[in-house]
Amino acid sequence: MPAQSWATKDQQAWLIQYQQKYYLPLMPSRNYTSFWNPYFEAFAAKWPERKQLFPGIPEAELTPEQWEQVMTALKDRKNVS
Repeated sequence: MPAQSWATKDQQAWLIQYQQKYYLPLMPSRNYTSFWNPYFEAFAAKWPERKQLFPGIPEAELTPEQWEQVMTALKDRKNVS
């Protein structure tokens, strides 16, 4: 049985489409530098980490500790392979 994905079904579908459109064309050159920052920005715009961690809490009401959790989650997201 395969390991459970970190991504939801909707996120997986988006990731496949994004990969086909932006990543696959870079494969011949093997230079993916231009892929990563736009990818992280697009994913975060569609699924903000803050809303995943603290649904229903307005941004202005997060405590410093909660913001630290958000920042840690964002760093961890970039390290997922």
